[in-house]
Amino acid sequence: METTRKAVATRGRFLVAMRPEPAAAEDTRDMARLLGLRPDLMRDVLGSALPRIIGSRSTLEEAESLARVLTARGRESIAWDRELPLISVFPAERLLMEGAQFILEQRGRRRLILPARDIHRIVDLRLRTEQPGGAPGKAGLFSGAKAAAGARDQFPDRALLFVPELGRGEPGVLSTRTVDTGNAPVAGIAAAQLVQEAVTKARALVRDRVMEVRTTAAALGLEEAGGDPLDRALQLLARLPPTPATAPGR
Repeated sequence: METTRKAVATRGRFLVAMRPEPAAAEDTRDMARLLGLRPDLMRDVLGSALPRIIGSRSTLEEAESLARVLTARGRESIAWDRELPLISVFPAERLLMEGAQFILEQRGRRRLILPARDIHRIVDLRLRTEQPGGAPGKAGLFSGAKAAAGARDQFPDRALLFVPELGRGEPGVLSTRTVDTGNAPVAGIAAAQLVQEAVTKARALVRDRVMEVRTTAAALGLEEAGGDPLDRALQLLARLPPTPATAPGR
């Protein structure tokens, strides 16, 4: 599955993000009128497999009102202040496995323990930030397709995001930025290897709840001026995790 790199302008402080669902042509036109988007951009938003930022408002009240309208129409939506974190995500230096539970650890400091039964989704995210001047293109989602031409020479950030069931703890992440690489001579390669090992462990325990996502910041509606793209992508996916076409078995 693929999505285009077109992004909806989000210059306002208060953002609205939506989890997309399939829509008939009439519904697409209706949504386009509601959001003030051209129908072709609306198809781009609804055709994505991932939640994305679809607009902004000048006040939090207006953003929350739009989110409520969208949610009432069957499209789960959220609003938040772009200057504040959307959700707290625990950054881990290493992943341990004990029985049927994941232990995300900040060495010598804190631990986040997530039993496998409490996991809603684990997102294996590879995120590219498209380079200025890059040619328009498509970034592959889930299928492993190559990213846009302008971003092919950039090594993507990779993160393993653990999203628990609602009320079962805070989300945690092990990424190529947070993982402890020790005294490895090439930290970037070591970090990528350690995250890959963590993905393998996660799949061995809860394969049906691990989802691979390859995308760009633009495809999620993220602007470079809005803050670190990886941090914002993780917050968005932790709050509105992607849902596969069929519900995972338990």
